[in-house]
Amino acid sequence: MAAGILFLCAAALCVWQSGFTARSADAMTGELTAACEAAEKGDAESAYDRASAAMDVWEDVRGQLCVYTAHSRVDELGRSLTGLPDLARSGSPEQFLSECRRTLSLLASLRTMDTPTLENIL
Repeated sequence: MAAGILFLCAAALCVWQSGFTARSADAMTGELTAACEAAEKGDAESAYDRASAAMDVWEDVRGQLCVYTAHSRVDELGRSLTGLPDLARSGSPEQFLSECRRTLSLLASLRTMDTPTLENIL
């Protein structure tokens, strides 16, 4: 009986964590996609605002992501996101777009890695 309750609690936690990661990644992906589009149009200020908004989301969710996700992955994503706002203002648009796309790739990887599949559990 206790093992069954423990299993149900673990399964519920896994589903909640997966949903949290997906919502967080979606929010950051939306902001970064908009930042890329702004940079492609030459609007550095809008790119900065959107990259900063992605950072705000990151700061809100980082602590919870660290509980369930490998710290090295979370830290790598954080380092990538941290440099984007300044790069939007002072870097070349090509450099910003490159780093922004790399960060989007990291977000997609995070989402896949935290999906509760048999492969990820074992």
